[in-house]
Amino acid sequence: MQTYWGAIEIMRFTNLRSGLHAMLVAGTLVGAGSTAFAAEFDEALVPGAVVADGFADGFNDPGMPETPDVWTGQGEAPQELADCPEYSQHQDCCEDGCDPPYGMVNRLIDNKHACWTFRTDALLLWRDSPRSRPLFDTFPGGVTALNANQLNSTPAAGPRFSIFRTNGCGDALEVTYFRAANFRAQNTLPTVASGYAPAFVPSQSLYNSASTNLGAALQSFELNGRMTVAPWIQLLGGFRWFEWQETLQLTTVPADVVTVACMNDLYGYQIGFDSLLLSTKWLRLEGLMKGGAYYNNSRQTTTANISGFPFSTRADTPKGAAFVGEVGLTGVMPITRNIDFRVGYLGLWLQGLAQPTNQTASLNPQAATLNTTGTAVVQGVTLGVEGRW
Repeated sequence: MQTYWGAIEIMRFTNLRSGLHAMLVAGTLVGAGSTAFAAEFDEALVPGAVVADGFADGFNDPGMPETPDVWTGQGEAPQELADCPEYSQHQDCCEDGCDPPYGMVNRLIDNKHACWTFRTDALLLWRDSPRSRPLFDTFPGGVTALNANQLNSTPAAGPRFSIFRTNGCGDALEVTYFRAANFRAQNTLPTVASGYAPAFVPSQSLYNSASTNLGAALQSFELNGRMTVAPWIQLLGGFRWFEWQETLQLTTVPADVVTVACMNDLYGYQIGFDSLLLSTKWLRLEGLMKGGAYYNNSRQTTTANISGFPFSTRADTPKGAAFVGEVGLTGVMPITRNIDFRVGYLGLWLQGLAQPTNQTASLNPQAATLNTTGTAVVQGVTLGVEGRW
């Protein structure tokens, strides 16, 4: 009996030693695994390491393309959200919310984790001179004394305002308005006794002198949707209204006066893209290109007093199609995390316009016509700031 219980005690002791040995081995393996995991974790890429490697001031600047995007792991953050504080906290949006079949419309109106961007610019623009059209000829001789293409305008100034609502995927809604006035071109012929014959108005009179005054103004409103297709480019499309008004006044000695006014209201749809061409720590270079087809609700009115005979005509048909193209190149320099200084170039090309120098002045109101074959090129500089919140 004692032998039996002794055998049992020996077996218990042996099993206990085996169990302790197994626990010790397991603990050793777990400890080794933890050490290896910790070593791998220490060597992994973490947000603090990226910030330390890229910037000493402690925030992730979107102007550094070589810095990995620790938010989504897909490269540089979309430009509109580069400084949006909420963006880094919601990387799931682009993984779940923006892939097809979610839909382009829903992408543009999705306001999850969205931020606002406001831009204001001062515009200084120049326009080209009108097409060649003789206004006055010398007498005798019939040589052109004043041509419409000699009417070079002074620059016009105006503001531009833009508001963007950008969601967590970089897609945005944009509202932009700008206006520029007043382009002004004036020219006066030297006084010569009966030296000028009219080439633009139906008159047999001869004039000692003549002067011209050409003014123009433009304004635009647009509502666009912007869809990010790559970290460096957005496609855009939307509605745009564009207004171009122009007035030509001819005054002669003896006193004849002719005024031709044209108004162009363009309504249409445009498409284009906005791209990030260059990105460094202190400078970004943005390129913009867009164009669209428009319905031109145009009209022209002519009033005159020639040789003591006043008349007035108006024409608003036929209506025509028009085109507006726009290009822009802007340098962006950060001032703070959420404020940028912007300076750039703006160019506009307009085709299918009613312009005064292309109209035909007629003494018969029933014979008034509307010419919508005019073109205008407007270009200049922009200077402004952008803020994000």
